[in-house]
Amino acid sequence: MRDWKNWFKKAGIRAIKTMAQAAIGYIGGAAFVGDVNWIACGSAALIAGIVSMLTSLAGIPEENIDTDDYEILDRLGEDECDDI
Repeated sequence: MRDWKNWFKKAGIRAIKTMAQAAIGYIGGAAFVGDVNWIACGSAALIAGIVSMLTSLAGIPEENIDTDDYEILDRLGEDECDDI
């Protein structure tokens, strides 16, 4: 059974990142033209966030990783960087 609290936290983080990416893309394109429509930018970011949350219902890789697993991966990454 899915841990909904964990899922909402991880899917929410993914949605926020997606919203930021959509906003940055919109601002970059609009700035090139010379005028940023902030209402359109906000609605594009909001729609991207909603779509991200709906897509995450199918499953997200982060859902199966525990915080302890992230700590282990971080330590492995640090050890590998020391060897370089």
